[in-house]
Amino acid sequence: MGAVATFGSWIGSAFGGGTPPLPQYPPGYNEEMQALRMKYEKIEKEFLESQMKNAQDHTKISRYEKLLQEAQDDQRKLKELQESRLKLERARLAKIGMNHETEFNFAITGLSGTGKSYFCNVLRRVTSDQPDYARVCTGKECTVEAARYPHPDVPHIVLWDIPGGGVADHPSATYFEDHALDLFDVIFVFYDGRFSEVASTILEKAKEYKILDRVAVVYSKTYRDVEILTDDMGISPDDALRYFNKTVSEDFRERSRKFIGSSADSIPMFFICARSWNKNFEQPLYDEPLLLHFMSTRALKRFAGDLGGIFVGTSPQPQAPPGYYDEMKAQRMRYENFEMELKELQMKNAHDHTAIKNNEKWLQDFQRKFNEDQERRLKKARERLAKIGMNHETEINFAIAGISGTGKSYFINVLRRVSYGQPNYARVCTGKECTAKRTRYPHPDIPHAFLWEIPGGGAHDHPSKTYFEDHGLDLFDVILVFHDGRFSEVASTILRKAKEYNILDRVAVVYSKTYRDVENLIDDMGLSPGDALQYFNSTVSKDFRKQSRKLIDSSADSIPMFFICARSWNKNFEHPLYDEPHLLHFMSTRALKRFPEFQV
Repeated sequence: MGAVATFGSWIGSAFGGGTPPLPQYPPGYNEEMQALRMKYEKIEKEFLESQMKNAQDHTKISRYEKLLQEAQDDQRKLKELQESRLKLERARLAKIGMNHETEFNFAITGLSGTGKSYFCNVLRRVTSDQPDYARVCTGKECTVEAARYPHPDVPHIVLWDIPGGGVADHPSATYFEDHALDLFDVIFVFYDGRFSEVASTILEKAKEYKILDRVAVVYSKTYRDVEILTDDMGISPDDALRYFNKTVSEDFRERSRKFIGSSADSIPMFFICARSWNKNFEQPLYDEPLLLHFMSTRALKRFAGDLGGIFVGTSPQPQAPPGYYDEMKAQRMRYENFEMELKELQMKNAHDHTAIKNNEKWLQDFQRKFNEDQERRLKKARERLAKIGMNHETEINFAIAGISGTGKSYFINVLRRVSYGQPNYARVCTGKECTAKRTRYPHPDIPHAFLWEIPGGGAHDHPSKTYFEDHGLDLFDVILVFHDGRFSEVASTILRKAKEYNILDRVAVVYSKTYRDVENLIDDMGLSPGDALQYFNSTVSKDFRKQSRKLIDSSADSIPMFFICARSWNKNFEHPLYDEPHLLHFMSTRALKRFPEFQV
């Protein structure tokens, strides 16, 4: 290119315009030079076009080479990623102790206390005296880590008892990942009518992982709730069963649609009773055959042939925010110290009017700000009281709180001697959540007494984390935490916040379904009623206080705990079976601090 450019420059200098007249050359010389110049210009043009084309081709080639290299890099990275994921998946499987090549794995999940362990025993026909019996606890959490139970008679089938979620050790938010539920072939969500945060988490995650087709819902205590409906509504068992199944199914699907849309309608739902099934395995009462069919069809997708076995064909003043009183106390002590210093300064420096004046002004400003702050906080507290509809000057207010399904509404009716059909009856639902908002019930015969039914916590609409603040529990004179043996996130939140607000002396725990669980112990362990009650109370109390100490240290030991049965109390109010008199005495003594004439 350099040589051509030099040649062109030379030609330009020889033939450029505006030069002096050229000397005369032999005939034909100029024509020859003109032809030579035209030939050069043509060659130069072709050369430049060739250079440009080559440059374009080189750019295109370079671009394609780069794209090819990128594609090869992407393919290599994809292969590395696939190998890494496969290695990770195998490591996760090995860590759990799961073998997908030879096993079909069912995850038995959900809230604790829904009968998961008992179901694992019934399905495997295992009794309490056998070594592979899944431990069943009444009145407290039992399964603390995932337990693997191969079926003794059916090849390939493995049942995994997953710890109950929604408790401090197994929080709802991370329940799906913590127990690697995406690795299981089928995920059974055990359900008791409370649409818990655990259930919503499993459904949302299953949809996110595109494995909703592996999920099924199992309502495991159908017999108990159908019996209650039969008793309360006076209808036949068949009508009660139809009504119950329809009500629970519709409620579950309606709530599920908020999280997974119309996909909720395709999730199978089975109503069973593991306890009655255990007594007569060959003649189940409800959906047990359909459940076995569902399990076998899922397993047969990977293991052809007949599986065999069971698968054949207190203070009237509202509480201020945490640390408020400590802060005010510190400020008041500072003020008193400063006041003392000021008086000393006045005596020692009687002539130093400027210093005294400045200190007096500071003291006045401080006192004014202190009073303004107190007024502002008091105004805010009064606004909170007015918003709730509570009057501390004339009322003693009892908060009936805890997770849903623990008998809060029923207890309120029993304590007020109100029966079904009366206008101020607290609605009781079986198999689903019922109380959607905080409700105030004045006692018809006792002045000042107001029972507040707080919606069940741990559900999506009433999350555990903000339950205490959402319902203004610091404003209540007494907080009764209804408990069913599961140390829920709701209970832990109430205890932590009550300690933080310095109001633990207002809290008591009520176990409201004692009769049912004592009967189960008598049936399962062959104990006398007295021994069963003593064993049950001791076990539940010890477990509750042990869990509580992790949150609020030894303060947990001072929290009163009452074992009652609202249903039997309702039938014979004057002759209660358990701690009902002690509970009434507790409520009375708390009320008498402000209303001496109060009597429950």
